[in-house]
Amino acid sequence: MKVIKQYIWLIKGIWKKGKYILCLYIAICLFGSIVPTLVSYSQRVFVSELENSTSFSVVLLCLSTYVCIKFIRSVYQYVDSFFAHKFIYRTNLVFNEFLTKALYKERQQSFYDSSFNDQLNCVVRGYGVIPFQIFAINEIIILLFVVVFVQIPLILNVSPYLLIIIIIDPIFSLFIARKFAREGYEMELAVTREQRKENYYGNIFSSKAHSRDIRVFGAQNFFLEKWSGQYNYLCKTRNEFESKKQHWQTVSSLLGFLVDSTLLVFLFYELYNKHINIGTFIFLYNIIPATSSQVKTLLQSSFGDIYTNYLNIENYINYVAKTKSESVTPLLRENMEFEKLEMNNVSYKYPSGQDHAVKNISFGIKKGEIVSILGYNGSGKTTLVKLITGVLSPTQGDIYLNRKNIQDIPKESVSALYGIAYQEFTRYLLTVRDNVGFGFIEKDSEENIKKALREADMKLPVTLDTKIGKELYSDGIDLSGGQWQKIDLARAYMGGHCVLVLDEPTASVDPFKEIEMLSHFRTILQGRTAILISHRIGFARLCDRIVMMDKGEIVESGTHDELLNKNGFYSELFNAQKELYQ
Repeated sequence: MKVIKQYIWLIKGIWKKGKYILCLYIAICLFGSIVPTLVSYSQRVFVSELENSTSFSVVLLCLSTYVCIKFIRSVYQYVDSFFAHKFIYRTNLVFNEFLTKALYKERQQSFYDSSFNDQLNCVVRGYGVIPFQIFAINEIIILLFVVVFVQIPLILNVSPYLLIIIIIDPIFSLFIARKFAREGYEMELAVTREQRKENYYGNIFSSKAHSRDIRVFGAQNFFLEKWSGQYNYLCKTRNEFESKKQHWQTVSSLLGFLVDSTLLVFLFYELYNKHINIGTFIFLYNIIPATSSQVKTLLQSSFGDIYTNYLNIENYINYVAKTKSESVTPLLRENMEFEKLEMNNVSYKYPSGQDHAVKNISFGIKKGEIVSILGYNGSGKTTLVKLITGVLSPTQGDIYLNRKNIQDIPKESVSALYGIAYQEFTRYLLTVRDNVGFGFIEKDSEENIKKALREADMKLPVTLDTKIGKELYSDGIDLSGGQWQKIDLARAYMGGHCVLVLDEPTASVDPFKEIEMLSHFRTILQGRTAILISHRIGFARLCDRIVMMDKGEIVESGTHDELLNKNGFYSELFNAQKELYQ
């Protein structure tokens, strides 16, 4: 019953965008299930008419009918394969959209949690078998109809004892299917983490990001051993399961051979005693094994593959059902203006972390103010940025945006306020236009993109449609680290967000180049609200206020002169770096 409910959920999911291909494929499957019986029955009629010396025209008609049905059967598999692939494409499109919506709603901190990533791996596995589950259940329904209403009545018309031969082998196969379906699912569930490790180590060799280090450090054998260790462990685990399963399937095959031999002896006995003719003998010897095989498929699929698929798909459904009816289209984001942001005793600890990344932060910024957040690497600056911009939610404390709790404001509206240049930004293998344009998608225009590139001081001898990434495009280009950082800055400037958040925007340039950039930043930041994050003091002189962080806490706050007079963390940082800027 649970499988049927799941099947109904899946059919409802695909009905809106794929009902025509679904109905057509079901009709093709129904026809394909009846064809073997039509072939056997037409063969019986032809042989019987030939045996009875019927007129030549009748025999010719029977032969022609038999040949036509055989021809249809021979081409059916190609038609079935064609529409099956079309159905898979449509199904993957629909259910991947559901998954995308659910992931879009997922909290960012979930992606730092190893348990969530294990769960996501199971969800993706369930998504992958959805088309085949629909195929399997459709096949079961169609086979059930054909077996019960077509084949069994034809067999019963000859002898009811033949039903015993039909069900012996399938009943034993049912026992095997029930035994190994759950065991197989639990085995795959148990090795989910190990499979993720094997995928990670295996993908290192084909990753551009890792290829340099592997060669420079001569680490190919190290990672090969890591990968082969995981691979061998998984193979051993799965081979043990398959070996045990194969043992029982061998026993099933022997039983099937005995049943088939018994059928042959029985039919010869009936033919010898003239209870049946040659046509009926051929018909029964074809249709009974076929019917037994179909009953076997019914039972094995219902309690084997279908049950295993059900368990996997249930992980998918449980995850996406809550967002299935929601739109993935972001809200319009131009309507909200920035007034002020306040953080009251905010703390955050990553799901897999032992200590808080930020602790008891109380911080605020007003419209038109430029604040610099300084600190050494690992002081919690980037985590603070993610909290300010709504990417992460506090584990303790509250964040207020325009006097409203940020948790009560749609995250689309929050994200629209901020033009963000992250320290760890994503390098998309897309065109220059796309890389910059989605910094503010609602204001994606050539004029705004070119303005953002000018503000980022990005000068390239290319057009907006130039593709980035030689490994993906034969006519693409590669960018340096500094050029990529300017692309990231252009995303932040794109469309004129209310608040600029620049996280280590000069991390990829040397201090001398940074000095050139600082004068440019003075022009860009004029009249804007901005939060500047860095471990260098160059930004400090651009700001109205400096916030100094250490070990996840704010330890000092004030103007440049005020903090120098305190002779604390900022003074120490300033004195260590000032020669670079003099």
